[in-house]
Parts: sequence; structure tokens; C-alpha cells
Amino acid sequence: MPLGFEVQVNDDAPVRAGDDEMSVLTAIVSYTASGDDIELMIAGLIARSSSPQEHVEWLQRDLKVGDRIILTVVDGVDLDPPVRRTRDDPGLREQQERRYYEQLKARFERADI
Repeated sequence: MPLGFEVQVNDDAPVRAGDDEMSVLTAIVSYTASGDDIELMIAGLIARSSSPQEHVEWLQRDLKVGDRIILTVVDGVDLDPPVRRTRDDPGLREQQERRYYEQLKARFERADI
């Protein structure tokens, strides 16, 4: 049985994130000093050999000082469906990887004379 995360912010209704085919499930709280932003994201990755990877998201919200987050690891029963699903485009990913490779190649293979 898969695991999930039950996440509650302050007194809001809890979100039960997870999926039977989950490969990765994350709960991330991040702070960016330059923008003074605090954000919570509950998301994951479903990776099957028979189809493209799928990025899934249950919660993304801004936080403020004093917010309370309760995260409980739960069994995979009665999980909420994700609010967003995005399928990977293998062709686009290959183009991006090729572009990155070419940038690194140009950077590190320069002749230092």
C-alpha cells in the first residue's frame, strides 16, 4: 500500500496527497530572502515505463510568519486527487538536455591559449 502525506495549514481542511503509482512525493517549504517569500508545495512524480512521466501537484500556497503546518505520514487510503497534472514531453526534454549539453561543452572545451 502506498504512503501519502496529510498536510494541514492553520485551521484549513487537510489535504491528503499521494497516488497508487507515486514514484516521488514531496512536501517543500521554501523561503526566498530576496523576495521575502515563503511557500509550501506538496507535489510529486509518477514515472511509469509505459508512458511519459507525470508531475502532479496537490497544494501550492504562500505562507506568512506564524502559519502552522502539520504534516502526517498516512497510508494510501482516501487520498485526494491532484489539482494539477503535467505530462512530460520526451521530445522537449531531449531538446533541453541537448541545449544544456552544448552550453557546457562550449564552456569547458574552450582552448585556453
